[in-house]
Amino acid sequence: MQMIPYERLIIKSSLSADEAQQRLQDHLEPARNFRWGWSKTKDYEGKLQDGIFSVRRILRSRNSFQPMIDGEILSEIDGCAVRIRMRPHILVSVFMAIWLGFIALLFLGILRTLVADFIQTGALSASPFDLLFPGALFILGYGLLLGAFKYESRKSKAFFRELFQARQMDELGIQDLFGGR
Repeated sequence: MQMIPYERLIIKSSLSADEAQQRLQDHLEPARNFRWGWSKTKDYEGKLQDGIFSVRRILRSRNSFQPMIDGEILSEIDGCAVRIRMRPHILVSVFMAIWLGFIALLFLGILRTLVADFIQTGALSASPFDLLFPGALFILGYGLLLGAFKYESRKSKAFFRELFQARQMDELGIQDLFGGR
């Protein structure tokens, strides 16, 4: 399991690029800032233009960690390939990086103090349980980020697999993050 909230997929389909675009367009409505009640008419909101799309799933509830999905539909000899990238919203990523970074620094500061005291005096001047609170906060924040993101990304992967009638779906791992493909 990938431990960062970022996913890349390549879906191979027997559909032509035009058919794939039309199928996606049929499940897509323009993005709105506010939705009132059950104003959902389609599954996703966003835009699709010339085979390049930027969408997100329309939710009844709020999930700030839901994936922002960018992709492109490419024509191939035997159908099409759909390249998809899922990531949290940039503001959520920045906020969580600052939040988790602050908690990690707090944890390391307490750990440094405990180790320095032990080296200087041979005894602990504070309790090792002081590490529990920042450690638990870090695990909780990171678990919330990753869990909520993965929950929604699994739904979107299943949707796209079915929508494009995938004959093959490759999930690119972290080693492929900066590489070719």
